Amino acid sequence: MKAEKEIVGKALVGVSYLASVQFSSRIFTFLLNIALTRYMQDPAALGVASIQLYLLYTLALNLSRETIRRVCLRLASESVKTHEVVNLIWCGIVLGVIITPMLCLYFITYVDEEARKGIPLNEYTSSIWIVGLSIIIELLSEPMFVLAQGQLQYSSRSLFEAVAVILKCLFTVFAAVFLKMHLTAFAVGYAAYSLSLLLSYSWLFKRQFSRGNENVSRNELWSVNSFVDLCPSKGTICFLLA
Repeated sequence: MKAEKEIVGKALVGVSYLASVQFSSRIFTFLLNIALTRYMQDPAALGVASIQLYLLYTLALNLSRETIRRVCLRLASESVKTHEVVNLIWCGIVLGVIITPMLCLYFITYVDEEARKGIPLNEYTSSIWIVGLSIIIELLSEPMFVLAQGQLQYSSRSLFEAVAVILKCLFTVFAAVFLKMHLTAFAVGYAAYSLSLLLSYSWLFKRQFSRGNENVSRNELWSVNSFVDLCPSKGTICFLLA
């Protein structure tokens, strides 16, 4: 009973953390748009970034990870092992690596010329591919994200996402205002966000490994001892390559 109350308490605290991050990210995004509308030479890039780049980013990530995230987090009550969960997560990563280039090619091939008006095709193409690379980078943090969620480390997730949003805004503004980039500046922001998440979760688990996973999780399903445990098993690799 005490353990259940502790879990419920952590979940409620986690909800409040995540809600605050969502609110703060909206504020930063709003301020970002105001700054870019004022200082960018061609505000049309803001519209393309808000629709095309954002749609590519959300579509690829939702198709490759959302369902697997829910399945993995429901496995805590099942008789499964950690490497089985990790293997399932890597199936989603491989799926994302496959569909992301396909979506990038689709967005490049079937671009609305009227919507892209004023933006050179080479700049639009490079921005699409940078966002595609950002998606794959973010997917690499997925095993660590799912295990951190299973460990109820909501405060860490909130902190990492808040830092990532701030870096995304700063890099976008710097690239647009000081480097005079247009659409590419928004793609650089996505790359900064994804890289920040990957490095943050890597730091979190590196610290866990150095401390021997003390007081991290009572459920052995969410306990790992090294980064090797976060990699797919040989059988899964052969299956994915077959």
